[in-house]
Parts: sequence; C-alpha cells; structure tokens
Amino acid sequence: PAVSDTIKIHFKESVSFVNKYLGFIHYPKQSPGAWIAFRQPEKEKSYIGGNSGNWNFHVIQVGTSAEINKQSPGENNMGDLFYGLYTRRLIDPVILDVNDSLFGGQGDKAKILITAFAKDEPAIIKLTWYSKNKSQTKTIVFGQINNWATQIIDASSITFNKQDDVKIECVSGMAYLHMVEIQNR
Repeated sequence: PAVSDTIKIHFKESVSFVNKYLGFIHYPKQSPGAWIAFRQPEKEKSYIGGNSGNWNFHVIQVGTSAEINKQSPGENNMGDLFYGLYTRRLIDPVILDVNDSLFGGQGDKAKILITAFAKDEPAIIKLTWYSKNKSQTKTIVFGQINNWATQIIDASSITFNKQDDVKIECVSGMAYLHMVEIQNR
C-alpha cells in the first residue's frame, strides 16, 4: 500500500489498542492486560508510562538505569518503520515486574504476546513466568528472518507476586523486542 494507506492502517490499529486499555490506569484488577513497548532506555520508569525510555502500562522493566542502559538502543532500519524505531536488542535477559494487582494477582486464562524481530537468522527466545510460585518456561522460535512477528504464548494461571514475574532471554540468533503484552483472555 501507499505510505498514506500504511499510516491509516497503523493508526487504526493503534487507536483500537489504546481504546482497549482506556480507563484502566487506576484499576489494574479490572484491566484487560498490561503491556510494555521497548524504546531506547534513558531513565527508570514508573508503572504509568512516560515520554522517555520504555512506554509501559501496569508492567515495568526491572533494573537500575545503568543495568537497563546496557541493553542496546533500537535500530531504525528493521523492516516496518512503525516497529523499527521502538525496539531493544535482547542481549541480556529482560526482567519484567507486573503490577501485583493485575487480574487480582493471578491470570487464570492469561496469554503473553511478544512482538520481536529476528535479524539475519532465526532467533530462539526463552520465556519464563510463575504459576502458583512454580516457574514455567516456554521456548519460542522467531523463524521469519528480517521480519516482525508476534508470538502468542498460553500462560494460564500466571501469578504476579515477585519482582521478576516474566523473564525474556535470547538463547540463539539476534532478536529485537518491540513489545510484550499480557492479556487475560
């Protein structure tokens, strides 16, 4: 499609995404989910997004500014411009702390959506979360080379009561994260 058509499509998708979460900033228990969009790190963030660093809603990246800044900045020559400017290369594990009140502390029917880019070769990502205080692990293959993809992982009975609720690490290849969303279906 022409540039203007592409912008219209992405704008419509963005508005639809935002509409889903409107009104839940102060009500995590009733929220349909949590999300974090990775950007070039600048400073530590709060649970409520901001204009610098990651953009987030009921989830934050764990670590000091220095630790988070070790992650490389995004690249802007990675396929679709709308994703490529907002990325973080997955060098060290990314640890996420989800608001403990989300879904009342437990997502019985939760799913985790990860949008990532496998650069030059397939990327294998290991995802770890907790279910009733026992760690659960899932290996995800992003096989579409030099293309954005979203993988959906069943994370039924996920619990949020630790500072490291979700851990994401690249075990093979070169992966760039754009976004992680946790939904309660």
